[in-house]
Amino acid sequence: MKEYKLAKGWAIFIYISAPIIIALFTYLLILPFIPTEGDDLHDNFFLFFAPISLGMICLMVAGVIDAMKGKFVIDHEKVY
Repeated sequence: MKEYKLAKGWAIFIYISAPIIIALFTYLLILPFIPTEGDDLHDNFFLFFAPISLGMICLMVAGVIDAMKGKFVIDHEKVY
């Protein structure tokens, strides 16, 4: 049985870049609720960026979880 995990360099890259991306998209998500920041932007901006922000936040959380726990195993009878 052979087991492979994510390379250390890629794991470190994900651990550093994912929180930054999550913070950016969280800021875009709460931007309409900040009174001084969201006054000059249109409502269509928020309707466009809200689903994208939620999707990217979920994707980055899933990426960090996969980087921590993910592995590829080759067994004698199956691959998982």
